[in-house]
Amino acid sequence: MSYQREYKRRIKVGVIGAGSHAYRNILPVLNYLPVELKAICNPSEEKGKITARQYGCAWYSSAAEMYQREPDIEAVFIVVSPKMNPPLVNEALSAGRHVWVEKPVAVRAAEVGEMISLRGDLVAVVGFKKAFMPATVKAKEIISDKNYGNLKSILAV
Repeated sequence: MSYQREYKRRIKVGVIGAGSHAYRNILPVLNYLPVELKAICNPSEEKGKITARQYGCAWYSSAAEMYQREPDIEAVFIVVSPKMNPPLVNEALSAGRHVWVEKPVAVRAAEVGEMISLRGDLVAVVGFKKAFMPATVKAKEIISDKNYGNLKSILAV
């Protein structure tokens, strides 16, 4: 497993959303990624400022303000409700930022089509993060080992 401190270059990122899922699951994982957290964007000033202070970054109430005042942000993690994802993804792509967005990316297929049309050569990824968790990676390593034998069944809890 790699840690943030091991990378020479870190991608400058912002996180949109400071709710319980972002706080419990997404923000702590940033310690393992080659990123530098520049800003938290959340409409709640209290939650946004407290979270930004904890992570040593700026707080913004809107993504547009964050993009304007933090031009070096290269990518954003969007961690909001599925209904809010499409406009925020489209705004990020239109602002030239790469996007990681939590699943589900949208509630309508047409919304996904619009995102794809705005993507261009930017990277846009939907977060199926459990597929890459250390335990999952280790399980894949074990069952791929020829000494293990053929997989007969699997139970994950």
